[in-house]
Amino acid sequence: MAKIATYTSDLPTAEKPLRGNEIVALSTANPQVPGNATVLADFTTANTALAAACAQVEVLRGQLREAMTARQTAVATWTTKLNALAGFTLSATGGNAESIESAGFFIVPPPDGTDVHFTFDIPRGDTGADGPPGAVTESQLDGAIAGTAQNPSGIGPWTGSFSDPPTQGEMNDFAGWVESLRAALVR
Repeated sequence: MAKIATYTSDLPTAEKPLRGNEIVALSTANPQVPGNATVLADFTTANTALAAACAQVEVLRGQLREAMTARQTAVATWTTKLNALAGFTLSATGGNAESIESAGFFIVPPPDGTDVHFTFDIPRGDTGADGPPGAVTESQLDGAIAGTAQNPSGIGPWTGSFSDPPTQGEMNDFAGWVESLRAALVR
């Protein structure tokens, strides 16, 4: 007796209803599979429901993209307007700390050489086109990580020591540890 396979577990969810449509078309009124009408009708109902759910996800995905873009624009506008208000507040109060704090802003402490704070923004480029939706196959994942480093967690920390000056044996031990770390980090 032959074993049956569906080969659908690796299909992206959005492609499963398409495969389901093929199966329904080939199984409907198939004289080689008599009596399948009830189970075929049940599967057809499930396939239709999955197709509708996939379509709804695509609609929501598009709405989410639009909402995320609107949120990014709103945050940029908010930040610009907040900075304008802060600048006006600084000017209108003449830099008086108490007046600035009364408006809900903070005072930056004068530099004393011990506390340094850096503030910078990383510019963002234009939003590009989205890649294809769907699941990542095992082969796609393997290809993506093929050139990445392996997990070196099996290599413990260097536990040796060095004398002053170090001996050849100490240097050889350290070189061996470095080589084991290097070997763990490359593929």
